[in-house]
Amino acid sequence: MIANRKNELKIKMYLDDTGIFDINSDGSYEQSIPSFIEKFCDQLVEKHLSDFYLTNEYGRVDLYCEINLLDKIVSLTASEYVIGEDYSESDGDFEKESGNYETMLNYFTGTSTTQLVSDYDGGGDSGDLGSWQNDQEYISSYEIPNDVEDIFWRLLEYHYGGWEINEGSNGSISINLDGDEINYIISHTWNTEEYEECSPGTINIKFEDLD
Repeated sequence: MIANRKNELKIKMYLDDTGIFDINSDGSYEQSIPSFIEKFCDQLVEKHLSDFYLTNEYGRVDLYCEINLLDKIVSLTASEYVIGEDYSESDGDFEKESGNYETMLNYFTGTSTTQLVSDYDGGGDSGDLGSWQNDQEYISSYEIPNDVEDIFWRLLEYHYGGWEINEGSNGSISINLDGDEINYIISHTWNTEEYEECSPGTINIKFEDLD
């Protein structure tokens, strides 16, 4: 049986850019879906998925189908994963008595620079610091002392712990020498992915309008 209730069938279709990759009925992932239901779902997608406004035609879409056998109506609702960004910024000063201040001051003095910037990128439970540059040029990561690189890692973890998990995030960290003050600025962008119902919401199709 497709559903426990005699007069109503509920089907959920999971789609990507290749079409339907999974179907279940009444929330059950274990039921075997008859071939005529699969064919019916293919026809619904072919004829009515375009009725919904999708922000990303190549993304993941879930199509909910409720079939009311008494009223002879098929109701369709679509939801999709929407990728977005959420920007934030953090800054602060190093206390002059701290080890971080001394480490960065030694670096700036030894390289005759006043700024060190690294970008970073993470996602899927991994990430790394990327390119490096000072106020004069891009430099190789091999030129960055380990204790200086550690400060960048600690700043990132302190302000944006979990920056590398799930959809991840990206941004840049700038440490700056201003007179005898040393400050930092982190420009951070979280990558977001949310499930949103597609416009125009639920559409109803009469049996007589189905081929």
